[in-house]
Amino acid sequence: GLLRFSQGGGVVAAIAALLQQQQQQPKPPQDQPDAIEQSSAGGCGSAVCDTAVYSKNCCTGPISQRAPVNLKFVIVASGYVPPNAALQQVLQQQRPIQVPSLHIYAASQTGSDRQVQQQLSEELFELFAPDTKQRLVHDAGHLIPSNRTTVAQIISFLQTFVQP
Repeated sequence: GLLRFSQGGGVVAAIAALLQQQQQQPKPPQDQPDAIEQSSAGGCGSAVCDTAVYSKNCCTGPISQRAPVNLKFVIVASGYVPPNAALQQVLQQQRPIQVPSLHIYAASQTGSDRQVQQQLSEELFELFAPDTKQRLVHDAGHLIPSNRTTVAQIISFLQTFVQP
């Protein structure tokens, strides 16, 4: 899983969307030689390159030699949709993002997060599938609270991914 804070929250959402996109792409037939695959969002050198979804370098080597990443969950704290148009397009195309997610952010009523407004965090939250997302709204500002209640909720979310 991945945990990211603030602008990193938008990046982790984009990674999850790109992984989802990768899983939806058909695999090349076994009887044909591997081809060099380029990201449908722009290929090598673009703002959205498949380095985010493969463990090897962007657009190098045969597809069969690049190992796909299996993302089990994301935790996004004070996250928001990235301002990059290419990433926004991928996020919208892959909506709803199916990876389980926990979104932690401050409530606007308290005025405690002066960096990221609650509405921006909720826009990112809405990109994820309803049955796989959770939210934890707090009044502690632009941070991840360390009180017992919050920590217990984070642990509860993580425990669903621990294998006995």
